[in-house]
Amino acid sequence: MATTKEPRTKQGKRLLALKDDDGAHALLDALQRAPRPQAFGAHYIDNILSQALPPQRQQPPVRRKQPPLHQIRLADPALAAYEALVITRTRV
Repeated sequence: MATTKEPRTKQGKRLLALKDDDGAHALLDALQRAPRPQAFGAHYIDNILSQALPPQRQQPPVRRKQPPLHQIRLADPALAAYEALVITRTRV
């Protein structure tokens, strides 16, 4: 926290809020990931936490204007046939 211009009390409150939101173990892990030679503020630790967590929002499926298009389902790809094609092309 030494390199930031924000008051230490504000930094401490932010770190405690991060602990409440993400848990103590996640906060300790983020603090351990921060570079040792320099001290960074709570915003830096928050960035580490947000990058480590998977995205929370999932996008809804695309809705098309024509309802019959929603019924289209693609078959699973035949990976064995694809691998055989790629292997024969690389050997030639």
